[in-house]
Amino acid sequence: MNTNIPTPTTTARPDPRLSAAGQEQRVLRVWMVDDKPNLRELFCKLLDGKSNLSCTRGFGSGDEILATLAEERPPDVILLDINLGEECGIDLIKPIRKLAPSVKILMFTMFRNVHFAAEAYQAGANGFLLKTYEPGDIVRHVRAACDTPGSKPGLKPATVSAETMDEDPHHQSPSAPVLATSARRRHGMLHGLAKWLHFPHSRAAL
Repeated sequence: MNTNIPTPTTTARPDPRLSAAGQEQRVLRVWMVDDKPNLRELFCKLLDGKSNLSCTRGFGSGDEILATLAEERPPDVILLDINLGEECGIDLIKPIRKLAPSVKILMFTMFRNVHFAAEAYQAGANGFLLKTYEPGDIVRHVRAACDTPGSKPGLKPATVSAETMDEDPHHQSPSAPVLATSARRRHGMLHGLAKWLHFPHSRAAL
């Protein structure tokens, strides 16, 4: 009687700490700049620990991030919102670059806008990401900004459609429909992220 039981074959899952070339990825420090505390918290939880990213610092204004950069070692990547209450995130790119010349600055916004994308790249941004991207795509774009020299992850000025002007920081009197649309999109994104954070099998895919 043959007692040899075939051993089932299993496919080894790739180690998220390793690059495609099999080299261990260094931990990238990521700072988040967003005036909405709930978004800062959600996205920091989303990114922290994924693919060797460390995102434990969040800032609610330009003054906060600039003051910290003047005193502390800068991170590898800054995710910078465009609409920061009374401030425009694009206006912070050059002051940030002066304090931290080597940091990768990725604009991190809710809506597409061809004018903002072009202005951000002209000011020195390294990428233009949407908060509505899939979580895995956000992580990959952040890593690409540091791992690929000259990479500009996310949307490019030539391909960004002027879908909406909802997040125009210079628009003083948005109409009620615009505000309602913005609120609905933000609510939907928050709901999706919160749901995603509660399902470990989804996070393990990153």
